Amino acid sequence: RGNQKVSKVCISISAVVWSAAIVCLIVAWPKSNWLWLIDVFNSIQVAMTTVKYIPQAVMNFRRKSTVGWSIGNILLDLTGGVLNFGQMGVQSIDQHTLVNFYGNIGKTLLSLETVFFDVLFIIQHYVLYPVKRDENDSEYPVLPVQVKDGKDGTAV
Repeated sequence: RGNQKVSKVCISISAVVWSAAIVCLIVAWPKSNWLWLIDVFNSIQVAMTTVKYIPQAVMNFRRKSTVGWSIGNILLDLTGGVLNFGQMGVQSIDQHTLVNFYGNIGKTLLSLETVFFDVLFIIQHYVLYPVKRDENDSEYPVLPVQVKDGKDGTAV
């Protein structure tokens, strides 16, 4: 939006991932090795999820705040990760084997990673950097306000 641009790091990561995916597709196609390709894509998904979560965790740490960031999606994400484990557990009980956990390592790693980062974000939001509230109004957090004079957009 506006003057925002995609960073060079993001473009580089995307180019490397798409190149690796295309190379793996080319390798898998002649042998019809689709399960191997799915495992590779699972690994890419786990790596990209790490790349997705780390910047937010680092930014929260540097700012010592989570103001302006929604915890709601994290709570939903955590619910999905826990229910994913629950599904694998129920299937394992039904099948009398743990193959659901180690047979699809991508799904297991993605669930572990999601739960780990979601718990980290919840701790950051509610324990380490709770929102400071104004003593006069307990409904809204205190945010710094910058007034602009309207002529050239500079702060007053």
